[in-house]
Amino acid sequence: MSGSVRSDETNLGGQLTWPRLLLLHLGPGAVAMGFTLAGAPLARRVGVPPDLALLAGSGVVAVAIRIGYLLHLGRTVSGGYSLRDVVGYRARLPAWRFLGLFGLGVALGLGLYFVLTPVSNFLATRAFGWLPFYLLPSWDPVHAGFGRGVLLVYLATQLIFNCLVAPVAEEMYFRGNLLPRMAPTKGPWAPVVSSALFAVQHFWQPFDAPFLFLFWLGFGPIIMRTRCLRLGIALHITSNVLGLAPVILALARL
Repeated sequence: MSGSVRSDETNLGGQLTWPRLLLLHLGPGAVAMGFTLAGAPLARRVGVPPDLALLAGSGVVAVAIRIGYLLHLGRTVSGGYSLRDVVGYRARLPAWRFLGLFGLGVALGLGLYFVLTPVSNFLATRAFGWLPFYLLPSWDPVHAGFGRGVLLVYLATQLIFNCLVAPVAEEMYFRGNLLPRMAPTKGPWAPVVSSALFAVQHFWQPFDAPFLFLFWLGFGPIIMRTRCLRLGIALHITSNVLGLAPVILALARL
């Protein structure tokens, strides 16, 4: 797989040592988790769903760290605060090929979801039941006693930050920068390591790690081969929107 990566897509900030690779993959997620645990009690006191603290942590704080790092890296690489020289895989695919691969990704995601949901539920109840209630799959903000106005704001912020801002930023960071920088030294193992660390850095949903790992293990190599980061962004956005679908449908019934 490393042979499919052009030389101009491996000099996006230099190669990564293992300590730096681990820090860059896991650090922002750890900060987001800490922000979530600290902010959730405040959210409850002001009368909003406590998982809005997670949204702020992962969709604002972690995004700011990642984009800030990329901008700093851009200044180091090119002398200006730009993402152009530090985000790779900017190729455009023909529409028919893009849509075909996108459909394949959606099918893979849905298939893994139905197969792995029992595994995720088992892990959530047996291994990670100690997590705060608002991080578990059983959390239902729509029927938790919040007013419709609060829930509409909740939904709007989820759509903006969880379904748009965070996916775009994460794809630019993980698969637009870190993945191609791993390719020269990790070779065919680069997408494996990338997918594993991407799954682990979701500290707030460890029960979904099998799904996250297998899904991106399937599409990391495709993104590398096609050099099309837009494909990853489209799939990431779609995945997060589908994950929010139960909230949208429940709120529509109120």
